[in-house]
Amino acid sequence: MAIEPVCDKCKKELEDFGALLFSPPDEDNNTRKFHLCRKCYTEIIEKNELL
Repeated sequence: MAIEPVCDKCKKELEDFGALLFSPPDEDNNTRKFHLCRKCYTEIIEKNELL
């Protein structure tokens, strides 16, 4: 990949395309964007029983 993002959960560089997690907007309509590797994405999904 040309851009080398780091997973915001485990802090490892993404070696493959991962996932993005967006926060809800705050009172100024700003959101935060988090990069997740595939492993951390799967952990979050399974922990929260989302799929």
